[in-house]
Amino acid sequence: MPIRVLVVEDDAEVRTSLGELLRTKGYNVREVSDGLTARELLTEELFDAVTLDLKLPGIDGDELIASLSEPPPVIVYSAFAVFDPGNVRGKLGARITRLLRKPAAPQDLLDAVAEAIAS
Repeated sequence: MPIRVLVVEDDAEVRTSLGELLRTKGYNVREVSDGLTARELLTEELFDAVTLDLKLPGIDGDELIASLSEPPPVIVYSAFAVFDPGNVRGKLGARITRLLRKPAAPQDLLDAVAEAIAS
């Protein structure tokens, strides 16, 4: 069964790029542009990992994760100006497997997804 990854990113170019990169490695990828749609998908479907921007329309990434009882492993991928890894981990908890600042090297993202799935 293919590994399922949800890409939650409001920037269309970044979202498409991440989706394409993950598909080249054989992942089954869904892409969404806002936190509300992501929350709906995460309550209806099972995903093995999520790449998550922090600043999203609807609800932010931290609100999204906090609203789920059992989120899958999460890779935070954000350009948020005051990105404080300790603060993000404290707010979102143990399901955060990696924190990446935009822009990250493609291999760093692939490694982060592989690490999340293995956790």
